[in-house]
Amino acid sequence: MIDSVSPLELAIVIAVLVAAALSRAYRPIGDEPVDQWAEARGLELTAENRPVVERYLRRARLLRTWGAVAGLAAPTLIRPLLGEPVHVAGVGSYEMTPLELGWVFVGYLVGAVCAEVSVSRPFDPARRSAALLPRELTDYLPRQLLWLQRGLALTSIGGLVVLRFVPYGPSGPPPSWGTIAVFATVMFGLAAGLERLEHWIVRRPQPFVSASLLAADDAIRAQSLHSLAGAGAGFLFFACSLVSYAFALSELEILRRTMWAPALLALLFALVACQFYGARAWQVRRHAGGSTPAALS
Repeated sequence: MIDSVSPLELAIVIAVLVAAALSRAYRPIGDEPVDQWAEARGLELTAENRPVVERYLRRARLLRTWGAVAGLAAPTLIRPLLGEPVHVAGVGSYEMTPLELGWVFVGYLVGAVCAEVSVSRPFDPARRSAALLPRELTDYLPRQLLWLQRGLALTSIGGLVVLRFVPYGPSGPPPSWGTIAVFATVMFGLAAGLERLEHWIVRRPQPFVSASLLAADDAIRAQSLHSLAGAGAGFLFFACSLVSYAFALSELEILRRTMWAPALLALLFALVACQFYGARAWQVRRHAGGSTPAALS
């Protein structure tokens, strides 16, 4: 049982996993993975855009990995500073607080944002050039993924409201309306903020006149969006898992018997979402009306 695992034992296991993840993140990216990444996205690599792609892939892998590691370590490091019992990945000697695991997804999301921010798109005022092609979020992300983000947020909020009416008996009272309001606000804010970030990435300046650099920038932008959306969907799945877990702790026999399955399934989806969407190849869809950058006068 997980309660029988000491924080020290768990820390050793996690340290080994973290070391393996960081070792992989720092491993050089060879030519073949770069070629495969570009081919899957319909990108023709040239001497001009290849260094840009290689630099982004290397930096993005490092930042996402370090973000996830920081999210995993944050509660473990912060709790002792606050005078609270040591937890490792949400687990203490005699208790488990699964909410702390959500910081892994937050850290990964922050790493994905930092990877996009680190992309250099220098603008030369003397040339006054930029891509004038219209850019929409659905050119870079599937519409279904946007609706998934919204649906998961609404599901977690709705579950929290219903949870208020579930009896808990001797195990403790249901969450107060104030607690529900706080968590519902966090879920709504996360979903809205996530979509806002996605729109911001799409609308970042694209100051290129070279067709090869423009194509590479589109592929990189789509990759950043998928990494961000994957981390966000992972966190929202995790939130739904926690709500199901809370239902399974009620005194109603039917909920205790049935809600463990959706809790575990949502947790599995949370873990898969980051990897699936983060590695998903997507060829950018452009509106009709041109396929090359145009110069500003």
